[in-house]
Amino acid sequence: MRTTRIGIIIVLAIVMAGCATFQEKWNGLSDQERARVIVGGVQKQLTDLFAAGKAYVAANPDKQDDWKNKVIPAFDTANKAVATYIVMIGQGQATSEGAVKTLFPLLKSVIALMGAMGLDTATINGIVGGAS
Repeated sequence: MRTTRIGIIIVLAIVMAGCATFQEKWNGLSDQERARVIVGGVQKQLTDLFAAGKAYVAANPDKQDDWKNKVIPAFDTANKAVATYIVMIGQGQATSEGAVKTLFPLLKSVIALMGAMGLDTATINGIVGGAS
């Protein structure tokens, strides 16, 4: 969970680049705007994790069953939740707190499954933590 939070914080910091301070900019956002930033960050992390997973499975074909039967369904669930939040944001119904409570556990589940599949922790941390 800590890694996921760090990743989201880094994404938020990048989005808010050029501001007097991150906190001032964040405080100036409406809750809908905060939800949009959170959802965008999670969506980006899912995209990057999926690409890393595909590359890992290509290099480790013996992991194909885990990828297809466990990891891809977790991605599908997370991506559907992201899509739902995108619609909710458009309708003015999303909250930043709701986005965090809904999306972070799904992202954490994807990360755990990828780790269990054998994807290197440093690679995962590099994606969700913003480190290279």
